[in-house]
Amino acid sequence: LKGLDTSPIKSNDKFNILFVGAFEKRKGFFDLLELIKRFKGENVLFTIIGDGDDKIKRYAKTFCEENKLFELVTFPGYVKNGKLLFKFYRSSQLFILPSFSEGMPRVLYEAMYFNVPIVSTNTNGIPLLLKNNRDALLVNPGDIDKIYLKIKKIMNDIYLKEKLTNNASKKLSTILKESP
Repeated sequence: LKGLDTSPIKSNDKFNILFVGAFEKRKGFFDLLELIKRFKGENVLFTIIGDGDDKIKRYAKTFCEENKLFELVTFPGYVKNGKLLFKFYRSSQLFILPSFSEGMPRVLYEAMYFNVPIVSTNTNGIPLLLKNNRDALLVNPGDIDKIYLKIKKIMNDIYLKEKLTNNASKKLSTILKESP
């Protein structure tokens, strides 16, 4: 996205929210942009990692310009799986996945591995992996208001954040032990 800050990791005192995925409607990308608007004036930074076709990238840039969101969001582009991507997870306080359709997304396992609390939609395979209010906070796809409230809940409740990450970490350990 030309014109957007694409620095790999910002050192800041903001609450860092990470999204990793394709810039597609089914991944909740447009809901994510609408969600960011709700955080205007708040001390947050959304890092949106991924890529999409040129039309969607132009839309995202225009949307962010029109809504004056550049202080709230950075688009590093596509980041391959490895050390740099892992740095993004480590520097995040929350992982967001507002998808409308998913199988069993690898990004959730990565967030669990790096102890990043998750707010996601309860679509397809996600509720088979994560239990609401135990391992993550789950909402119905398209419910931007609820996603906003769940993020605020994690931002304001350190005990909830610890509970979610501890439970998700234990679940991931169990899954890995059962793997061949």
